[in-house]
Amino acid sequence: MAKAKGATAAPFAAVPPPAAGHGCKQRSRGTRPMVRKFLAGIDSSGAAGALIWSMYFHREGGGFRWHQIFTHPSLASYHWPGFAPGEAHKERELLAALREAGFKIQGLAVPPVPPPEAPMLLPVGDVPMLSWRGSVGASGYDIQRAAKADGPWQAAAENVSDGDVAYQPLWSDTAVRAGQTVYYRVIARNAAGASPPSNVAGPVQVKGVCFVDELRDLALASAKSDGLTLVNDHNGCYAECLYRAKGDKGEWLVYQMPADITSFKISVWFTDKVSDLTLQVSRDGKEFADVKPDRSAQTFSNLPRDIIKVGGRTRVEYRGTVSAGNRCFRVLWTGPAELDRVELCHPGAP
Repeated sequence: MAKAKGATAAPFAAVPPPAAGHGCKQRSRGTRPMVRKFLAGIDSSGAAGALIWSMYFHREGGGFRWHQIFTHPSLASYHWPGFAPGEAHKERELLAALREAGFKIQGLAVPPVPPPEAPMLLPVGDVPMLSWRGSVGASGYDIQRAAKADGPWQAAAENVSDGDVAYQPLWSDTAVRAGQTVYYRVIARNAAGASPPSNVAGPVQVKGVCFVDELRDLALASAKSDGLTLVNDHNGCYAECLYRAKGDKGEWLVYQMPADITSFKISVWFTDKVSDLTLQVSRDGKEFADVKPDRSAQTFSNLPRDIIKVGGRTRVEYRGTVSAGNRCFRVLWTGPAELDRVELCHPGAP
């Protein structure tokens, strides 16, 4: 939010939402020129300044806070400096335009974006899944790993985003093995440069690793049926889960791990009626046997039905252990469902 030169008691003006429409591409088409035209007129309008609605900040547990706008199926809260999930509404371009306008309406030159400050790496468990408190203005993070607290440090991952995972660990290290002892640190980056390193987390006594599929696409599955579709609208009805694989009875996904699977956690959503998934394991990828998971369910009924035109949602989480020798895992749909996260733990690749 910024104040215009010489402004007095005139009210602040809200930046208008994306142009009306039912698809992401329709909404994004008019956003940038409309917003720039709006901002260009602030200085002469008598308004005290401009603000953007639903600009959300980093959360203490890692990543950002999220809020999907129910009146726009694919529009969520804004996160500076803009990330891939906001591409449908041109988040990067819109936020850059707002920053530029914030200086111009004060009669100031627009300075370069500064490099980010160091992030804060949060404690890492014995199955290393990392989260960190992010740095303002960071577009990505480099994750480094070492066998000792003082290095030498090696790149474990580069340019990892903290803006495309909601309320889950931000990155899982699947390149280590059970029995290793490792340390981690994180460096924030943007176009202006890199931050100093974060604090060091460790020693981490690795007991296993966790393969994670957030269902951004279906590329992590080793095999799949043809009828699955990817959806990421109305995320506010799904506890802000950003991506889901939608299927009906008979659809399936198969995952193959490089070592024996030891445990799993599967998260899936149902609308109104629950048709529990069938979960199976296999030694050879050909013959599959059912597993009987522990099951927990939570129903979300307080949803704006006048906007989303459907009933409530039920989230079911399945957890369980897997007997030795099974490296393949199959998720089988028995009715309409939307799969949002798969976690498969194993000792690490040989």
